[in-house]
Amino acid sequence: MKKIIYIFVCILIAYFFLISLASILNSIIFKNYIKPKIENERSMLKKSLFNELSDIKTRLENFDKKFQDKELTVNNQKNAEHNEPTIESRVTHDFYSRYSFFLDCKNNLNPWKPDGSMPKYDINSYQSPAPNSTHQVYVTRAILVYFPIEKLAHFQHELKWLYRSWINMQTYEPHKWRTDLIIFVDKEHENMAKPDIFFNQLNCSYSNQRTSSKEMPMCTLINYKALADRKLPQEKKEFDYNYLLDKVDIYSSKNEDLKEFYSLLNANLLSYSYLDSILMAFEGYEYFKKAGYDFLIRSDMDTFLTPMFATWLPVHCNNFIVGGGGYSSEFNRKRFRRIAQNLGLAYPDAGGLGSTWFSTPDQFRLVSYLTLFGMGYLANEEFSETERQGKLGVQLWPDWHYGVLLLYGQNIALNHLIGSKQLFVVKLNDLIDFPTANTQSAFEKLHLHVYHGEDLFSKFLFSLGRYDNMTVNENDENSSQIKYYALRMALESKRLSAKELLTKFNNDVLVKKN
Repeated sequence: MKKIIYIFVCILIAYFFLISLASILNSIIFKNYIKPKIENERSMLKKSLFNELSDIKTRLENFDKKFQDKELTVNNQKNAEHNEPTIESRVTHDFYSRYSFFLDCKNNLNPWKPDGSMPKYDINSYQSPAPNSTHQVYVTRAILVYFPIEKLAHFQHELKWLYRSWINMQTYEPHKWRTDLIIFVDKEHENMAKPDIFFNQLNCSYSNQRTSSKEMPMCTLINYKALADRKLPQEKKEFDYNYLLDKVDIYSSKNEDLKEFYSLLNANLLSYSYLDSILMAFEGYEYFKKAGYDFLIRSDMDTFLTPMFATWLPVHCNNFIVGGGGYSSEFNRKRFRRIAQNLGLAYPDAGGLGSTWFSTPDQFRLVSYLTLFGMGYLANEEFSETERQGKLGVQLWPDWHYGVLLLYGQNIALNHLIGSKQLFVVKLNDLIDFPTANTQSAFEKLHLHVYHGEDLFSKFLFSLGRYDNMTVNENDENSSQIKYYALRMALESKRLSAKELLTKFNNDVLVKKN
């Protein structure tokens, strides 16, 4: 009997041993052979789907932009031919009668004068350098960016590559032209107290203040605290939107005059991530006027300036130039028209207007105010709390999405100024905010923007170090292609320390302009 039990136990042990061994072997085979194959196939499928979807999105956005431009042209021609009264002829909110100076130009280079008709322009005339006669006069420009100092590590490399392209652009600039880099950043944040903060090593300083058009180019810091960090009173209430449009003195420097405006922002926009990138342009007005800038350029940091930018000016000194923006759909265009009618605003349906601006300080003040007003109105009246908190994600994109509130607010503002013929807006989506994943020539574009994606040049792959072993020299055969130009600027900004970038700025720019 004991022998039988012994044999039975041995068989059980052998059975469990074989099961365990099979399980281990199965796990090893899956882990080392099957799983990598599955992961590889999954990765390839994911990348393939991503590329296909990106291509489809790009095609749809390009089609949308062309459709909008063509439709706007047709509508304008119909109105002109039939002389039909339109909503534009019945609008209120006339800013030109209150602030006619916003169409003035400090340099008076071919200003546009409103004559009651919709301004027309030939896009080709904006693709050429400024006349040589402008090279003989002092022209001052400034690039404006907002730097969220609490995310220093995340955005430092983007600002450095913009700084590097700023240096490179100026080596092509006329001797008497000056282009400053102005960075809005919170002086009181703890990161600014670090002794090795890279702003100091780049000679970007709060004390760098322009007082003359003849001063050398400079990198200026302007003390700016994010609105959410100011701890101002928040009060949800009914706002008088007509008062905000017609009674507030937009150009006033008195806090009391702008109290209701800031009340609208505080009540509705503190959680919106991109608020400060527009508010800084509004609040910097006093310095812009004091410094005497001819032109300002509002830009994101993940951008590059080009050699073409060095010698370019708008055809009319009081043009308001924008790049392209892919946010329009049939649904939201109808909604914008309804919203504009509710507010008594013109809406000629000019779509796809981007958030990079090129214009005068006075126009920046007006458009930034109206954009912020539009953002506050939309957040308060057209978005639910669930949408504002981002709980819907991108489910409603591209029809109605809180993440692009800035573009929506700007769309309302600029369409009114276009439709009421108060501003000459020119969209240069083929020159400004042009994507860096491109093989066209950087010498034929003004301003490059890094969008999401993995094609060269990708900020995502750059941040992962995927380009670290690559080299692009200025004299390489393809170095003028946009993707390689962006890669060269970014790699050089990474490989050079901040102090070395400053040395390059001094040698390549200041020495030559002296």
